[in-house]
Amino acid sequence: SGSHVMSARISRGLRIACTIGLAASLAGACSSTNEERDLPACDGTTYVLESAIRYQLIEGFSPLRLTGIEADAADDAPHATLTVSWSDGVNVPEGMYRTLTVGESTTLDNVGTFTLIDVLPPSGERRWSTPVVCFQQDPQLIDTARTYAADNGLPFPSDKEDSQS
Repeated sequence: SGSHVMSARISRGLRIACTIGLAASLAGACSSTNEERDLPACDGTTYVLESAIRYQLIEGFSPLRLTGIEADAADDAPHATLTVSWSDGVNVPEGMYRTLTVGESTTLDNVGTFTLIDVLPPSGERRWSTPVVCFQQDPQLIDTARTYAADNGLPFPSDKEDSQS
């Protein structure tokens, strides 16, 4: 039964190829963050919301901020509260203050959809639980922010990059 030996050898070859292929594709993903665990895929931008840091939803535009507060990874249903805020001014778009459990999403009109994809437990450098959020930008976000910036005399980051793509 020489054919049996042949098929065994082929399947072993395939298995090795798969292992190597996976390692290669994961190497890029693993090196980008120093996280110990694989995060769910995000069809948008992933934010790891360190405590007390405000994250810009539009790069270079600080009046619009995302923060994660009151995160708890230890609970049966890990959860965190997400806030989206705009600096005070005229015609300020709506902000958000929502508590989500892992897997839940919330949508803020003209800004986008936020999904709590994980809450990382405290470890090493991290003293607090850290929410991980997937942000899917609304097509209207840039226009909304640009209008708000213009109404309030705020500089808006140039979007030369966008027009070329």
